[in-house]
Amino acid sequence: MTSLAQRKTRLVFETDDFVYECGHQRQVIVEAHPAYATVRLKGTRTGYAICYAAIYHAAARLVVEAERAVKAKERKAAKKAAKR
Repeated sequence: MTSLAQRKTRLVFETDDFVYECGHQRQVIVEAHPAYATVRLKGTRTGYAICYAAIYHAAARLVVEAERAVKAKERKAAKKAAKR
């Protein structure tokens, strides 16, 4: 496996995800750089840089929030069943 710092060519991912922006559905493009990633929409020049640690922390937070929501839903269902 080659690290991003040693790559000679650009690493660009064209995802299967689309975002509706300015009246058009545009494909999400991710460009990998050694210290960060850039996310932009296909056909636009505006990109947003985000470090890999921030991506990890955001993903971990989303997982924890989803698990909490499932547990809360289960508790609510158990309370409702106990009342009957």
